[in-house]
Amino acid sequence: MKDEAIHGIRFESGSLLPKVVEDYASQQSLLFCDVTGFGALEWAELAGSEDAQIMRFSGPLHLIDLKGRLRTAGDIQICDFVCTLSRHTDNGIQLIGGILKGAEARFLELAVIPLEGPTQEPVISTTAPEAHKRDIPKLVSDSSLPYPAGVGLANKPEAPPAMPSQGDDRWARAIEASNDVMRRAKDGGYEPDAVEIRPNRGDIAIHRQFGRCKVIRVGDDHITLRKPDGRNVQLGLAILKFVKEGTEDNHTIFRVEVRSKR
Repeated sequence: MKDEAIHGIRFESGSLLPKVVEDYASQQSLLFCDVTGFGALEWAELAGSEDAQIMRFSGPLHLIDLKGRLRTAGDIQICDFVCTLSRHTDNGIQLIGGILKGAEARFLELAVIPLEGPTQEPVISTTAPEAHKRDIPKLVSDSSLPYPAGVGLANKPEAPPAMPSQGDDRWARAIEASNDVMRRAKDGGYEPDAVEIRPNRGDIAIHRQFGRCKVIRVGDDHITLRKPDGRNVQLGLAILKFVKEGTEDNHTIFRVEVRSKR
C-alpha cells in the first residue's frame, strides 16, 4: 500500500457527496479506504435500504455522523455511505438516518483512512484478530500537502484485509464488469462512439426502464438522472451509450442504450 496515513480533509460549500470522496480517492490513488466525518448540508437524499424509495430532505441539516467505504475495481468505484442527520422543526430537533445517496455540503470535515485490501479479488483473512492489534494513530497537521487545504496526516498501522459481507456480491460484479470493459476496449469490442457522446446537465435522457429523465449531473464515471416521479437515479457510464434523438429548448434529447458489442 502506497499511503498508510489518515487524511484529514475539509470541503467547503457546494461540494457534492459522494463525488468529492471519489475524486479525492482517485487523485490520491486510494483503492480501498474508510471515510468518516461530520458537517452541515444544504440537502440530502436518503434511503432506508438499497431498494427503498429515495427521500430528499431540505436543509439546513447538521451532519452528525458519516461513515462509509470506497472500493475501486479497475475503473469502477463503489462508494457506500450511511449517516445520521438532524434538523430543527416546529416540534423540536428531528433525527434522520439512512443510506446516503447524495448531498450538497455547506462544509464537510472528513477523515479518509486508507486500508490494505483487494485490488483485483477479495481476500478473506484467516489470521487471528489479536495479530492485528496496534496503538491508535494520532492525527497531526501537515499543510505541505498539495490538495486540498487543511489536510492532516498521521501514521496508521496496517489493517487486516476486509472480509466481504455475506450476500453482497457487488464487489465481485464490479470486478467482472471492469474486467469485461477492459477486455472489450483492448480488443476493439465496443463501438468507438460509445464513449465519445455524453449528455450535459439539463439535457433529456430517455431510458427504457426509467422513462424520460432530466440529466442532473455528469461525472467521470457516473451520470445522475431525475426521473419523472422526481427521484434521482445514478448510473455508471462505463457500459452506457447515448444516441442523439433531437433538441428541445436548447437542450439535446438522448436515447440511453447499453453499449453494444461488435
